[in-house]
Amino acid sequence: MKKLFRNLVMLTVVPMMLGCSKVGSYIIIDQTTSYMSITKTLNTELYFSTKKAHGTTRYSINVKEGQSLDLRTDIKVDEGNITVTLLSQSTKETIFDQKFEASQEFIIPLTEYAKYEIKVVHDDFKGSYDFKWSK
Repeated sequence: MKKLFRNLVMLTVVPMMLGCSKVGSYIIIDQTTSYMSITKTLNTELYFSTKKAHGTTRYSINVKEGQSLDLRTDIKVDEGNITVTLLSQSTKETIFDQKFEASQEFIIPLTEYAKYEIKVVHDDFKGSYDFKWSK
């Protein structure tokens, strides 16, 4: 019983210590320092809103068959800026890389149903971003 409890604690605590958590169909790999922030967790949507954020957050998303190959993106910048980079985890190819100092809505076309990494670098950022890959 003692060994089972220890293993359960290790399975719970170690991922938290590493800064990695699984939410819906994406994984937060590491997280930025933020103040008064909200993250929405749906299976085909990644939403983040903050009063102030600085640093890098990486997300791993899994776009499955039947879901949209269009990554609909809505970025709202109130202060500061963010840089968004999208990488294919299978080919290690950079699909998208852009810095935003103003709000913008756009679509990033994905090449295949696969896992992708979204890296967001926050530079004294106040605002929100929303990525959706549902039909």
